[in-house]
Amino acid sequence: MSRDGELWLKNCLISRYNPAGPQESYDPYQNRKILLRRRDINKLTGKINTQGLTLVPIKVYTHRNLIKLTFALGRGKKKYEKRAVIKKREIDRQIREKMRE
Repeated sequence: MSRDGELWLKNCLISRYNPAGPQESYDPYQNRKILLRRRDINKLTGKINTQGLTLVPIKVYTHRNLIKLTFALGRGKKKYEKRAVIKKREIDRQIREKMRE
């Protein structure tokens, strides 16, 4: 993500913009530099490194000649949280089956 104090978007598919016309040698998976202020980059990298958070792109859209990106900080689920979600899903499924009978 951060390289030499810069923030890069990697392995994200941004397909060709058809109204722009033919574009030879366009790579939809190329690395793209994210333009942010230095203090914002420092704040985000600090949170990523110390708190174990991850930057997650939520929305990608175009505005004039720029590709805009909306992202959020996210934390992965713990193993016990995943088990609780699976257990709740199974219970809900069993309740729905009983109500059908």
